[in-house]
Amino acid sequence: MNSPGTYSLRAGWLAALVAALVAGDCPAQPADAPPADAYAWGFPLELKGEASFYTVELPLLVNRSVADSELRDAGVLNGAGLPVPRVFQLAKDTVSESEQRTALTALPLYEQADDSPEELRLRLERSGEQTLLEPNAGENAGDESAERLSAYLLDTRNLERWPDAIDLSWPEDLQGFIGRVTIEGSNDLQDWRRVGGGAVADLRQGGTHVLQNRITLDAGKRAYLRLRWAELPDDWRLTRSVAISSDDSRSSARRFTPIESSGRDEDDGGYLFDVGGAPTVDRLRLVLPQANTIVRARIFYWQERRQRWVQAAVGPHYRLGRGEASVTSPSDSISRVRARKFKVLIERGNPGAAPALELGWRPDRLTFLAQGDPPFVLVTGRSNDLPDQFPLERLFGDRAIVKLAEKGPTATARLGERYALGGSTNLAPAELISWRRWGLWSALVVGVLLVVWMAVRVLRDD
Repeated sequence: MNSPGTYSLRAGWLAALVAALVAGDCPAQPADAPPADAYAWGFPLELKGEASFYTVELPLLVNRSVADSELRDAGVLNGAGLPVPRVFQLAKDTVSESEQRTALTALPLYEQADDSPEELRLRLERSGEQTLLEPNAGENAGDESAERLSAYLLDTRNLERWPDAIDLSWPEDLQGFIGRVTIEGSNDLQDWRRVGGGAVADLRQGGTHVLQNRITLDAGKRAYLRLRWAELPDDWRLTRSVAISSDDSRSSARRFTPIESSGRDEDDGGYLFDVGGAPTVDRLRLVLPQANTIVRARIFYWQERRQRWVQAAVGPHYRLGRGEASVTSPSDSISRVRARKFKVLIERGNPGAAPALELGWRPDRLTFLAQGDPPFVLVTGRSNDLPDQFPLERLFGDRAIVKLAEKGPTATARLGERYALGGSTNLAPAELISWRRWGLWSALVVGVLLVVWMAVRVLRDD
């Protein structure tokens, strides 16, 4: 019979063996850097100025040239073919948006019901620095039955900055219309030139409210604005007008790209969309092909990690009116996702044909250390980078690179045209045999069999 000490010795030896095999399954240190032709594509990097770090904003083509959505199979090689420290970040807006709103004085202008719209009557009196504007001046000023509202005069002389747009308001009980508004500008109330125009709309049905009340203006300061309209209700009138001025220096990093449908989902009939890459998306807008269309839709993105569709947005989408008097639904703001595939499921309404999907996405920004001699090249597309841990392994961590780059000196680089290296076949994941993993499972099976064998021996000896 085996003694308890002998049994403990055997069990300890088995545990040590398993632990050694488990430790052996941990990733080893990265081997030598793979050559450039191990990647699918190359993008030359042209350096501008003398600096230690360089940054460049990446186009959507880079996202379409990698096997990993997080760009882990993209790196920078120097002239000797050696990797240099690099980090990818999302591009940020240069300036936050600021908006100044100023209420404008609006004077109604009337015309004789039988006269043309050009025959407006307005009295202008100047006394020193004071100016008096009085509409309806004339012999029939008190005869309202012979006059109709035809325009508004907006006074912009006291504005510090020329507005980018005008927000219009009308009575809340006026709804169910789409029309056109034209805005003209003048400095002397005689010579008028068009400075803006577009569609206005107020449509409500069920839980859907379509409101379009902002008219953008061309650049060029004017002392007065004249607002006219067409195809609006006879009792339409202006209750408030607000000048909108924004910071001209603001620059948004977001880009917009329309994607055509690639087919239908066999399970639920949803329209499928393939971006070809996985940029960071935070805006979605359904582009309907047919005028005067309202649909309710759910928009999904494909979550690669869990292999499932995840809902990103739900709600109404519309395209109403024709020509200049048309309004479309705005973009839906969603949580940032890196996704290549999207699906649109129409719940109510008929789009008439396959809709398009407009993506609002933020580009990736590459920062790298100009270590070694040029030329530098961005290489992309190598599925083996994940198991090989290259160039995932960096000389410095991401935070260290960012902090060092912020301290400078940093300059910009220009990304050249893409060219083929190893070709798109390098994007396909290779079926590699993990001998360590097979060895671990074999050892575990053998260990279990040994434990069972020893247990049976102990029971027999007893």
